[in-house]
Amino acid sequence: MEVDRSFAFVDLCGFTAYTEANGSSVATQLLAAFRLAVRDIASRRGVRIAKWLGDGAMIVGVEPQPVLELLLEVEHRAANNSLALRHGVTFGKAILFEGDDYIGSVVNLAKRLCDAAAPHEILVGPDVGLYVPPWGQIDDEGELLIKGFEGVLRRQRLELRTMEHPVPDPVCGLPIDPELAVALALDDDGGPVVFCSSACELTWRSSTAGNLF
Repeated sequence: MEVDRSFAFVDLCGFTAYTEANGSSVATQLLAAFRLAVRDIASRRGVRIAKWLGDGAMIVGVEPQPVLELLLEVEHRAANNSLALRHGVTFGKAILFEGDDYIGSVVNLAKRLCDAAAPHEILVGPDVGLYVPPWGQIDDEGELLIKGFEGVLRRQRLELRTMEHPVPDPVCGLPIDPELAVALALDDDGGPVVFCSSACELTWRSSTAGNLF
């Protein structure tokens, strides 16, 4: 069965060398923290972890934007970690085989983009830029040649938009300018609360009483 899906790969850079330098105990603690963070974010944003790939993960979403939000949040959380992350993401048609396996060039391209990404870089495939959240942006850095794919791709990097007056989302911690927020609320003291997504807003409202502007 052919389906439209967004695919992303996330990889810990230099994990093998890190393990050799710091020992398996320290390395597995870092890996466990990475997986815990990805599970938490994926569950909140409504996307699925298709499989763990040792020091990485394959993410699948029905819609691209929640996947892009996940990657931006994962990268934000890991900005000061011992190891950097790299990411690749695509959107398109793939074959859904036996209920849980995806086959197609759109999957392969996402993995190749992840492999081609520099540390802290999120590389996006064709047309993915159409689904970037308002607080994100795409920087085009020229041509990108990937073996096995016809034509010339663009090296398009997803990153947080530069904002003049960012306020941390109370759930995910992403810095969001109120003008770019998906929703706004009031805290108990009457101060503004900003949300990057409806997913974070719902999470906050489930644990805190707030008043929508």
